[in-house]
Amino acid sequence: MTVSLNNLMSEQTARLLASFSHTANRSMPHPSDQQLWRQFLIAAHKENARLDESTLKQWLVEEGGWLEDVVLGISARDLVSQYNFARDLLRDYDEFR
Repeated sequence: MTVSLNNLMSEQTARLLASFSHTANRSMPHPSDQQLWRQFLIAAHKENARLDESTLKQWLVEEGGWLEDVVLGISARDLVSQYNFARDLLRDYDEFR
């Protein structure tokens, strides 16, 4: 099944996610990977992307080739957790600023 992000975020934000997914070192975070991931998180927040955690996880596994869980390295589950934390944090920041 192909997971479409077209109705959930802008094309630019989807490109940031795809770029991160295709270039990231999955066994050990690299500063350039983290920067691209943060750019995606900020873009998703700024445009209030409607991407939920289950769709993100499905996209990461099916389209991005990420493993759902890993013992060492970064998994789809880790990224979804970071995504949820970042979206909540940025929403709170906007509310309290």
